[in-house]
Amino acid sequence: MQEYRITLLGPTGVGKTSLLTSMYYLFEHANLGIEHALQLTPELESSAIINRQLEALKCLQEKFEATGGVASTADEKEFIFELGRTAKTPELKLIFKDYPGGWLVEPGKLEQVKEYLKTSEVIIVAIDAAALMEAEGGISYNEDINKPTRLNDFFKKAFQELEEPKLVLFVPVKCETYLQEGSKNRAEDLLKRIKEEYKLSLRYFDTLSDKIAVAVTPVQTVGNVFFSHIEVDASAPSFMFSKKKRHDPYAPKDVDQPLRHLLRFLLERHLDNRSWFTHIFEKIGFDFDKDFKKALVTLADDCKSSGHGFQLIQ
Repeated sequence: MQEYRITLLGPTGVGKTSLLTSMYYLFEHANLGIEHALQLTPELESSAIINRQLEALKCLQEKFEATGGVASTADEKEFIFELGRTAKTPELKLIFKDYPGGWLVEPGKLEQVKEYLKTSEVIIVAIDAAALMEAEGGISYNEDINKPTRLNDFFKKAFQELEEPKLVLFVPVKCETYLQEGSKNRAEDLLKRIKEEYKLSLRYFDTLSDKIAVAVTPVQTVGNVFFSHIEVDASAPSFMFSKKKRHDPYAPKDVDQPLRHLLRFLLERHLDNRSWFTHIFEKIGFDFDKDFKKALVTLADDCKSSGHGFQLIQ
């Protein structure tokens, strides 16, 4: 079974574990129409954590603080998923590394985060969309919460003498407010803000364009919840969210997109510049079951790479 490592990168409370939970949940639904359907199976320990998180997301109250609805990760965790055809032996293992967001500034843990970035094929940068987009009294909290400058320092240290290609996905979470139908301008503003706030990293990645692929994939982590206001006290700002209707159900959207981009990148790593649809079965070293390859191609092809806040940057 081929293994690939993915680092979930982001500060405390941004919603990395919730993103992973919703991604798994939506995969089960988005995959229904695929011929030779794929099955994503978490290992039992990962399954227990994912299901507890799913219960918490489904039970969010009418009004809540984004970081208070679901407890943040207290310890380093590995979420392991096996991917294969339904009812068949899995052929691909995806290992997601989720660490406490506080490690970004905690002495003694910095080298460990750098090592994760060096050894991962894919890095998912989870961005708190409200912290990115909203301000209180003219004060923006993006640098304090999402730490784009800090992340750029990690990238510069981890990607020195880079040999293997990597995919960096910027994934703004809790984007319900900005991605509604008819809100094209807000989605474009979201993409513009990411390019502004993460311009140092994007500029650095551009110098490594032969080794690093970059995409922006905004997600609606819960669905039916929207940014309300910021409450500021002496300690820190609180970003408050609410539902339009109290009993609106858990309904994440586009949370499958990071997984689709991830799979497309892993496929293309094994292909040359010829059509990857035509030659996927000819490439040496990607020795998967033929029907599994077909299902992977179908799933990976449905990536959103432009429009409404999405963009394949390089």
